[in-house]
Amino acid sequence: MTIENMIFCFGKEGNQLKLLFIKRKAHPFIDSLALVGGFIDGAESSDKASVRETTEETGIQLRLDYIEQLQTIKIANRDPPQRVIAIA
Repeated sequence: MTIENMIFCFGKEGNQLKLLFIKRKAHPFIDSLALVGGFIDGAESSDKASVRETTEETGIQLRLDYIEQLQTIKIANRDPPQRVIAIA
């Protein structure tokens, strides 16, 4: 199972909502934009996986009390190498 983080912030002027993306480092879709995320390790909670993956991929440290689960995505063939269920 994986997590996909939708990390929002406001621009410097405070009136522009922004969404954080990363560039994929591996195939498939190398160099394409993607949401921050990855696989949940063993007995790790989805919240802790969100914090860990965000820190590993961006250096940003999320706070657990700012995380909210929006949806579980279970579309077949969404990720070519294997079937992946994602928690957004």
